[in-house]
Amino acid sequence: MKSYPIVSNILNHLIRGNYMDLLKIAIIAAVMIGVPVLVVFLIVFAVHKLAKEVPQSGRRPGIGLGLLLGFVAGLIVWFVWLSWGGYYENEFGQMQGPYRPWQVVACGVTMVAVTVILGLWTRWTASGPFYSALGGTSGFSFAWAMDALPQDETGLSAFGLVMVIVGVGAGLNVVATLTSIGATIWNNRLPSNA
Repeated sequence: MKSYPIVSNILNHLIRGNYMDLLKIAIIAAVMIGVPVLVVFLIVFAVHKLAKEVPQSGRRPGIGLGLLLGFVAGLIVWFVWLSWGGYYENEFGQMQGPYRPWQVVACGVTMVAVTVILGLWTRWTASGPFYSALGGTSGFSFAWAMDALPQDETGLSAFGLVMVIVGVGAGLNVVATLTSIGATIWNNRLPSNA
């Protein structure tokens, strides 16, 4: 049976009446995640405005909805793949965890797929994937923070959160770059854009 430490951790805080602890942790996580994401957002938005990109036709999500969908997708992907499990002993008797390698690989593949799909679905061919990647980075990092920070006694989770933001952000921005380049080339080859 799967155990969900994040759910039990948050429920324990709520049962004990530690609402302010959870609120403080959420605010700290939001600031730690929000500042770097805001900087990247401003860069992407400036490039988006300078490029004078033409939106794709049809009802597609714009900048705000692309960010929000990416955020929700990041939360869901983290919860589906990494919210359960725990430490385990490998075949050599060493403690490992909290995630098994296949969980991390499956989580990464899912996050890449979600970023590509959301990026291609947005209204903006060149910049849309970046908004999806930023939202995904924010959502994933926030879910990780809400799991790790409440149980941290050493302060190392704050550094871990920075590593998650940088790692997930860099990886998803590479995916967004490749998606953007591919979508732009594909759209420029269509007869209606010739």
